[in-house]
Amino acid sequence: MVQDLIPDVGITPLLVSLFLVCLLYFIFHEKSDGYPPGPISFPILGNVPQIYLSGSIIKFCEANRKRFGNVYTIQLGGHKRVVVSGYNNFNHLLVKNSQYSSTRSAKALTSLNTEMAKHSPGILWAPFPQWKSLRSMAISSLRDEGMGKAFLEPKIMEEIEEYIKHYIKPHSETPISVQRSLSKASNNLISQMVLGQRFSYEDKQVAAILDCLNEMFALAGKLSILDNIPLAGLFFKHLRDRYLYNSFHVLRPFFNRHFGVHKERFDENNIGDVLDRCILGSCQPLLSKEDQQCFSDNNCISFCTQLYSAGTETTSTAHSWALLYMCLYPEVLQKTQAEIDEHLGKKS
Repeated sequence: MVQDLIPDVGITPLLVSLFLVCLLYFIFHEKSDGYPPGPISFPILGNVPQIYLSGSIIKFCEANRKRFGNVYTIQLGGHKRVVVSGYNNFNHLLVKNSQYSSTRSAKALTSLNTEMAKHSPGILWAPFPQWKSLRSMAISSLRDEGMGKAFLEPKIMEEIEEYIKHYIKPHSETPISVQRSLSKASNNLISQMVLGQRFSYEDKQVAAILDCLNEMFALAGKLSILDNIPLAGLFFKHLRDRYLYNSFHVLRPFFNRHFGVHKERFDENNIGDVLDRCILGSCQPLLSKEDQQCFSDNNCISFCTQLYSAGTETTSTAHSWALLYMCLYPEVLQKTQAEIDEHLGKKS
């Protein structure tokens, strides 16, 4: 019999030997691949188990920064990420070596972002040097709409008055969702700059857009980790489907409608917001194929969607944290109130 000719070495020693060989290869490969040192990672999963046990990726990264310094490597599934912190390191990477670090890869987030970035990267995923041109246009457009300038102040004051009238006065004796309400106020300011329009706090469509943005930001963090773990997408397909639904059935149609309205009424002698400036850019003579992609209709929509989303989420989050810290540190609240009273006067 053929079976009698095969030595019976046992399945357990064979598996142990195979495991040791894989482990040794993994350890030596980790040390010889040119990446900075970092925490030991598991095959396939990478450092995901340690991140989960740490409670958050922020706690995990902070612990490893203390251990390995300001530059170290972590692994999310099968993909390595170099974590950089500290002013000098950022200056060396982003300023002195900007020719190597000026292009942002959509692979750092989800495969969905990677696919969308191929066709309409907007400003977030545009390759260098197109990214630089779009950034310049974004900054100049927002400044033309009042960012950082005094003539935006009346719009801010108007929004504050509306916020107080709608949320503070009717609920002076009852709790309200500060983050939710501040999100609507922040949204109105960025909406006026990007879309040239302010929305009512009771507008159901805008409420749906804000819910969509909040959910997409939450899903992006989860999907960015799951996309790095082989086969994980098969078990969490519902998260991907939800992200796709929010992106293509809620957010994108909203901006498609506004883009269509702006294009129909466009007048190059009457530019009123960032979306108008994008359309104006597409009307100019474009010398290269890359410039044509930058100012295509789809990319103009992506560009404005990203400005709108980032401007809404970051501002409302910063305001929410500021209020939280003032609640925790009442002495800071008192100093802030005293400064307001000194410069603006007390209102009865």
